[in-house]
Amino acid sequence: MTSLLKRFFAALSAGAPVFAAILGVSAPAAAQVSNLDTIVVTSSRSDETLREVTTNITLIEAEDVENSSAETLQEILAQSGVAVEKSVGSLSTVSIRGFATDNHGLDLGSHVLVLLNGRRLGTGNASMISLANVDRIEILRGPAAVQYGTAAMGGVVNVITKNGKDSPFGMSLRASGGTFDSYKASGKVIGSVKDFDFSAGLSRTQYGSYKTGSGLPYNNSDYSNLSGSGEFGYSFLDGLHRIALNANFYDSPDSGSPGAFKENGVQNTTRTNKYNYSFGLDYAGKTANDKWSWVARYSYGQDYRGYNYTVATRNTWNKVAARTGQAQLEYGGDFAELIGGFDYLNYDITQSPNSNTTPNSVYGNMAAFGLAKFRFLDDALVLSFGARYDIFDFEDDKTGLKVDKRNFSPSVGVAWLPVDFLKLRAHYSEAFAMPTPIQLTADYDSSNSGMHYTGNPNLKPETSDSYEVGFDVIGNRFMGSVSYFRSKTRDFIEYYRVIPNVETEFRNMDRAYRSGVEMSLSADIGALAGYDFVLKPTISLTHMFERKTRERSDTPYVYITGVADDVFSFGLRFASDAIGFSGNLKINYASDSREADGSIERKAYMVADLYLKKRLYRFNGGGDVSATLEVDNFTDETYYSSGSEASPFIMPGRKVIFGLSWEFS
Repeated sequence: MTSLLKRFFAALSAGAPVFAAILGVSAPAAAQVSNLDTIVVTSSRSDETLREVTTNITLIEAEDVENSSAETLQEILAQSGVAVEKSVGSLSTVSIRGFATDNHGLDLGSHVLVLLNGRRLGTGNASMISLANVDRIEILRGPAAVQYGTAAMGGVVNVITKNGKDSPFGMSLRASGGTFDSYKASGKVIGSVKDFDFSAGLSRTQYGSYKTGSGLPYNNSDYSNLSGSGEFGYSFLDGLHRIALNANFYDSPDSGSPGAFKENGVQNTTRTNKYNYSFGLDYAGKTANDKWSWVARYSYGQDYRGYNYTVATRNTWNKVAARTGQAQLEYGGDFAELIGGFDYLNYDITQSPNSNTTPNSVYGNMAAFGLAKFRFLDDALVLSFGARYDIFDFEDDKTGLKVDKRNFSPSVGVAWLPVDFLKLRAHYSEAFAMPTPIQLTADYDSSNSGMHYTGNPNLKPETSDSYEVGFDVIGNRFMGSVSYFRSKTRDFIEYYRVIPNVETEFRNMDRAYRSGVEMSLSADIGALAGYDFVLKPTISLTHMFERKTRERSDTPYVYITGVADDVFSFGLRFASDAIGFSGNLKINYASDSREADGSIERKAYMVADLYLKKRLYRFNGGGDVSATLEVDNFTDETYYSSGSEASPFIMPGRKVIFGLSWEFS
């Protein structure tokens, strides 16, 4: 089956330019209602249309979320052509353009930033973000330090939850179960009553220990979690002002942490306890003529990771208490749009007394930013500019180390629409990543390898210069995009093995380069042909030309680890309300990733997921009852997307789940 799929993949790739050309010919007729008018918020921290965005943005829209077997952010990103390293249990790494979130989910150690409604959660672990109340997901590919500060060197994943303002009442309930002792249940509600609005989602998931594609048991790989989010809002003064209380949480109190797979079935017996929660208060207002608007936000949350070993005295935990604040003022005119504001971030990091991995420390950040956008030639030409100034301070309770850093980041971009359905764009931006507490003050032995890790209080911040050029072809029922990108990182922070397999120190490397091309194409063939059903194929590809770093100017370049040269995704969605049936097929491929010396770190893999939904009964005014079928890894592949060839974290074999849903709106 795998060889057949690969041949199908090759044929599909070869035919993609022809398909794009056909769409290009028919574009003017199909572009009467352009998707360029779709509203996004991540690129400028404010509402803007796709026609004005000067960077590459991927949208996972509401119908994509609803018609997917995914339960968490990491699962739907993996199904949407984003490089995701999935580990056993609730842990994952998201990669964009060769940059990645921290492999333990630490927010400060990431180079890709994960946000919820534009604010930090204290974690970069996409496995801990439920889709129970998610409206859409915006993926900004490329640096966004001007908008969001440290950690946004490679990109931003912004999860946007549902907003009940002006929405009719609606709700849904789902329950399902299947192989590997799996059970899932979720519920959503949304609506508004006069000036009040609400939306909430709750999800419960449980999986037993699973078997690999080759049928071998992966003991202690079970996990369970309860997660959800909600928002309660009140609008006043003719709806020009709104105050909202919001909450988000994830709790996985007792899940397995078996370590790398062992064919004899004797896995680690370590158990984990993880939770992440946050509460926020938002206020947004605007003038009656829409010229001026403003936003103020404050949130508090915690991210906790505990490890329970067989020997109780080894049990460890660490916790990050995150406080964030945002304030911005926006002026929107016919010719120009100006945004300015301040960001506040405070991370209070604590750990168990017997753990030296992360020192007790306080990490603070104050920043001022400004964004400007100018429109010319009847809005066909857009120029954007941005700048940000950050002040960082760090203090370690154990060593007394105090660090004070400053950073300035600019950006500039241009978008030009020579015709209504074609956008040419270019963007340049500088970004940065501050050293983490571990990198500055580490002094511990790894429980897995026995290697000793030493921090470096003299580390410099990583800084990067990045540029991209590309174009988007967007019409009413189709979308195509091509981007070329290149980033040069100075003072890249890397493990330096002072004594191989014995002593490792964090050091600034001389520089690192990452470059490549991104391509995507989607079209609703059913609508383009005039039918009343959706038949929508999607294709996406990221190919890396460079991913290299060197220690000094007189040393050779080596590979940056953990980056696949090629990530390819194919999807096919069908939906017909007339017959009450929908289906979604996702096929994802990642090529080999390599160790620093060029040897294979992780083998190439391809995995396919299928989601089917059939309406069983439609009540008059009471919604639909439907049956669902999820088949993940339906070719039963044996593959791993994290770990190494010597120590793989193998993913589950074929997983089949049947369910029922009731949706009322």
